[in-house]
Amino acid sequence: MGVVLACGWNGFPPDRRWRGPPRPETKQWVSGFEVDFFWRDLGLVVETDGWRYHRTPAAQTRDARRFQAHTAAGLTPLPLFPTGRSSTKRPTCTGSS
Repeated sequence: MGVVLACGWNGFPPDRRWRGPPRPETKQWVSGFEVDFFWRDLGLVVETDGWRYHRTPAAQTRDARRFQAHTAAGLTPLPLFPTGRSSTKRPTCTGSS
């Protein structure tokens, strides 16, 4: 699965300019779970899992089951965990697999 992010420039044919990645579907039910972002054509499920709702053992067990269900359905799950702590700036994210 490769998405090439290359911007066009003056003189480059308009039909070959980068238009950005495809937009995901949001808040969709996939494999029995509501997901944050879903790229159906790519088979990619992205979850933004903050510690507020995902730190307890029960929540982590639920997250593992969700991950396994997506994998069993032939999808690629990608949980993102915000690492920023300041409420004044956007958090950075790290991927996990």
